[in-house]
Amino acid sequence: MTLGEKIKQARLDRKYTQKQLADLVGAKHNTISNWEKDQNKPSPDIIELLCGALEVPPSYFFEAEPEFELSLIEQNILKKFKKLGVHGREIVSKVIELEYLHQLEMETRINQYNSETYTTHPIYLLPASAGTGQFLDGENFEMVTFPTKEIPKGSNFGVRVSGNSMEPQLHDGDIAFIQRSKEIQSGNIGVFILNGEAYIKKMVCDLEECFLVSLNPAYEPIKIKEGDNLRTVGKVLWVE
Repeated sequence: MTLGEKIKQARLDRKYTQKQLADLVGAKHNTISNWEKDQNKPSPDIIELLCGALEVPPSYFFEAEPEFELSLIEQNILKKFKKLGVHGREIVSKVIELEYLHQLEMETRINQYNSETYTTHPIYLLPASAGTGQFLDGENFEMVTFPTKEIPKGSNFGVRVSGNSMEPQLHDGDIAFIQRSKEIQSGNIGVFILNGEAYIKKMVCDLEECFLVSLNPAYEPIKIKEGDNLRTVGKVLWVE
């Protein structure tokens, strides 16, 4: 900023008109205008009067602008802070620290959001049941955007979990990511269509029988009986 620009900025910060400032320093109205346009410069004696009228130190007009120059408002806040007692300074410092940490957190979130990569993934609108069974419409899905790192490698689509039978691994409302597969080994969790109902369960087979098992012990295993129509949709994947 030029000397004239600094005079104008300080005057506006104090909410003075050119005439009001001229009266305070004993100058003519058009003289202030000439100073602010850098058409003329005040004498050292007048600059001293300007410092008193505008409440700025002489260094405001003469020093080169530092990288973090304080505005007049910031200087005024600092001046008030210096007049506070120990208790007042502690309170102000705590408030500043809390606001500063909040600002850092917000900036971190914004930077993380800007650096994330995102992927759209098909998610079935009708939830697969993690309870007593619910129909899964093969055509009824929407495309949802996720951070890429939240989608397991190999996932073909997702389904919304309904019920609590697969807690603690899957909760009501969670999205389970599925890799299409016609067969699932015993011990794995998958999506199954049993007699027209969709389930997210753990497939457990012994030598003679197979069951769709819940992780929540409050639910009885579902035995696959002879004549049942069972189709495996896919395997539930997890982010590694």
